Amino acid sequence: MLKIFTTQLSGLFKRIHDQEEEAIEDGARMLAQSAISGHTVYIYGKNEFSGIAKEAIYGRETLPYVKEFPEEIGEITPQDKVLMFLQGTTEQDELDLVRSLHEQETGIIAVSTEGREAFENYCDVWIDTKLKKPLVPDDTGERIGYPSLMAGLYVYHALALTLKEILDEYE
Repeated sequence: MLKIFTTQLSGLFKRIHDQEEEAIEDGARMLAQSAISGHTVYIYGKNEFSGIAKEAIYGRETLPYVKEFPEEIGEITPQDKVLMFLQGTTEQDELDLVRSLHEQETGIIAVSTEGREAFENYCDVWIDTKLKKPLVPDDTGERIGYPSLMAGLYVYHALALTLKEILDEYE
């Protein structure tokens, strides 16, 4: 099973790279605008996706202009950007939050597997993690191994690396 999982995970990362490269570049450019102008990039992710904010803020390669999403969205200005790792369309509170941020003209880079139709009109950039179902079939035919945090972290690191390239060129 581990070999199958590893092969499927590699394939997932390749699909994200191949199919979302342009969206990742667009998202990194938006993040660069905020960083260059001295504004903040807020990272939103609830449940398992809260790990992405922890990586960005406390990991080995932190981004100094990144902060965890505040409790009150009034703290976020239109010049700031929000990088959102979303659960999907089943989360009405997330859809309401995205709409509120859109109404206050805050730039949004959204990362999710589902919900493009519901969220897309409110987001500046949409990145699909391509994770539609668990990766590994077990002996009963059920599928297991749904690495949503790993897919989200891959997108985060892809954005961070592309952002670093942009900022290096700017300097």
